[in-house]
This record gives sequence, C-alpha cells and structure tokens, in this order.
Amino acid sequence: MIALLGVISLLLLQSNGAAADAGQLVQQGWELWQQHHFDEAAQKFQQATRINPQLTDAWNGLGWSDFDSGKGQEAEDAFKKAIELEPNYPAALNGLGQLYFSRNELDKAEQYLLKAAPSAPAAWWGLGKIYLLQGKWDQAAIYLQKIVDSGQATGTELDQVKLMLDAAKNQNLPDSLKKQISPQYANAPVAKTVQQAWVAMNQGDTHKARQLFEQALQDNPNDANALNGMGWLLLRTGNLNRAKDEFESALKNDPDAAGAMNGLALIDRQQGKLDDAIAIWEKMVQKYPGVNAGTYGLADAYMSKHQYDKAVTLYQQIVDANPNDHDAQAKLDEAKRRAAK
Repeated sequence: MIALLGVISLLLLQSNGAAADAGQLVQQGWELWQQHHFDEAAQKFQQATRINPQLTDAWNGLGWSDFDSGKGQEAEDAFKKAIELEPNYPAALNGLGQLYFSRNELDKAEQYLLKAAPSAPAAWWGLGKIYLLQGKWDQAAIYLQKIVDSGQATGTELDQVKLMLDAAKNQNLPDSLKKQISPQYANAPVAKTVQQAWVAMNQGDTHKARQLFEQALQDNPNDANALNGMGWLLLRTGNLNRAKDEFESALKNDPDAAGAMNGLALIDRQQGKLDDAIAIWEKMVQKYPGVNAGTYGLADAYMSKHQYDKAVTLYQQIVDANPNDHDAQAKLDEAKRRAAK
C-alpha cells in the first residue's frame, strides 16, 4: 500500500509539473507573438499542445501564430481544435472568422464572428467590414459605433473606423475605402506587414514599426498604405520634413488617402502654416461627408482663428455623431460661449 501511494504521488507530481511546463510555454508563446516572432511563438504553442493536448489557449495561440505567418490551413486546424475543446471560446471563434474573411468567405466569416462578438470586441472590426462590403449599412453602423464608443481604437485606427462609420451612415462606400477593407488587399503580403507595423507603433515599439514599414516599402515602394504608415511614424518621432515626403508620395499613389491628407495638415499646423492646414482639412470635409479626422482638425483650427461660428457648426456635427465624446462637447460649449460674445 505504501509503495502504491508512492507511485500515485510521483504521478501526481509529474502531472502537475507537466501542466506548469505547458502553461509556461503558452506564456512564452504569447510574449513572442506580441513581438511578432510568429514562427518562434508557434513552436512554443506546439510544444505546449504536446504536453497537454487539452489546453485550449495553446491551440488558440498556435492558430494565431500560424495565421499571422500566412499558414492558413494550419491556423484553421488549430482554431478548430480549440473550438472542439471549448465551443464558445471567443478568441478562436474570432480567429476563424478573421481567417475566413481573409479568404473572402464572408458568410462563414460572419457565422463565427457573430458567435465571438459578445465576448471578443476584436470581432466587431470584421463584422463592420463584412456588412459594409455587403451594403448592410445599419448592421455595419452598429458594430463600428461599438468600436468608437469602446475607446479601443486610437490615432489613425480611430480615423479609419470613423470613415467606415460615416460610410455606413451615408450608405455609400467610397472606392478607396472599399479597397482598403477588402479581403483582396488584406491578403496582399505587404498589407500584412503594414498591419503588423501599425500594431508595433501603437504599442510604442517605433524601432520594430520602422523595420516593418521599410520591409513593406521594399516589397512595394508604391503602396499608399505603407507610405502613409511610414509618414505617421516619422511624424510621431519628430521628423516632419521626411514625414511630409511620405504623405505626398502616398497621395500620388492614392489621391483619396485620407490618412495622408490629415498627416499633411497636422504638419502644416505644427510648422505654423495654419491656413494651409485649414485648406487641406476643408478639402477632406468636402471629399468625405460625415465626421472624420478632418472635421476634428478643422474645428480646432477655426477655434485658433477665432472663427467661432464655424467651429460651433463642426463641433455640433461631432457631438451629434458621437454623443459620448465629452471632449468635443466641452469644446462645443466653449465655442458657443465665445461666439455669443
């Protein structure tokens, strides 16, 4: 009996040790994934699944690592294994939805993204794009508004979401925006690199972001999205003249590149050329109906020029479109107070 108890204790210790090892490998895998070392991350997740085949997070991590490495079939198999273990696992449901979206299988993508959406806000992006591409304007607006209200999008990401939301409200998807959100562009190798670069930049890793934008531009020197991204990186790091060159190149290749237009306007404002900035933002407001980055920039610029009536009109548009934007509400109140004097 004592010998039997000893064997059982040993087996329990080994089991606990194996579980700890698998958990540690998963943690290491996610750290590598966040650093965009997707192949190395996949190796860690694979090791974890061998130690503990029932570890859902390991299969999910393997799915995302393979997906971001361009290994679609392997990613699909891993996500499906995770869902087999936990049918309502949000991250894996979102992963399958994003994978099917990238293949232009919109009906299948919608099926999984809808299941993920209540617990995985990342699924809102996919649903917003699907419904825009399908012309289901009201449904697109619901999910895009959720992104805006949640605060999960910032900077140029927020600008793009607002452009998408305006397209839904106006029931009109401009060709330039359609191109940006379509699966065909998402599947282009340079698009994946640009996306990874934006993630790195938003996480504060400007060195990694620069490497990725440079890689994208080596693959396609005329890609407007890569040029725009490099422009924003240079703008954020204080290199205004080079940033201006990148934004101008982006607009040469895509005259509808709203992000590059906004970047040029911000540079003009920082360099004391407020009238030039206003001219660009006025063009943006005319070109893209609804509230966008140009609306915000132009409203603030009119305040600086003491043109309070014009500022009131724009801030009112912003508040009407985004009732939870407390900063815009405060600016609207201030503009009305000054206009009344």
